[in-house]
Amino acid sequence: MSHTYEIRQKETIRHTVKVNEEWKSLVETIPILPQVEMARLLAEELEKENDWSKSGKSFVKKDGNWSMEYDKESMLLSIEYDHEKVFEKEEEIHIKGYNSGYSDAPLIQAAVEEARRKMEGDSSEVKEYTEKANRKFKEEMEPMLNDIDELFQDLVQKTQIKALKSKAKNIGEIESITEDEKNGEIKIIVNI
Repeated sequence: MSHTYEIRQKETIRHTVKVNEEWKSLVETIPILPQVEMARLLAEELEKENDWSKSGKSFVKKDGNWSMEYDKESMLLSIEYDHEKVFEKEEEIHIKGYNSGYSDAPLIQAAVEEARRKMEGDSSEVKEYTEKANRKFKEEMEPMLNDIDELFQDLVQKTQIKALKSKAKNIGEIESITEDEKNGEIKIIVNI
């Protein structure tokens, strides 16, 4: 015969607020030299950047909640924004049980989940923080992506100029090189 009994238990309720976005893009260059050589030249240029560090076959940069990784072999650029905060609250859980011979764990777990959902929905602190975190991400996103795009456009331009000079040396004797870095132009005169 079953009878009703009550369980009172203190639990720490946790709710994690996450803001996470990720972008991946291949860095493309004009195939002046074979892909492997173009990738090597681009990696050499990126190595000159002070805020990027080498990690195995990749270059990485961390800037606040932003992390960037460039794979020098595949020429894949990965950008990630990751931010999270855990909210905790001590809660007393009340559960009514009916069968003393069975485990109370599912009842307790269900009550904890219900308390977490209530905390998520009712907490002005959680709502305010979620809005603030999303707003911060949106404010930072465009300038950060623009900065990274400008950096890689500049690196690609330098890489292609190096590749043209290398290719010109293989064709014959270089008579003169005129560079206009501002406009991204190069004029190479080669004697064959």
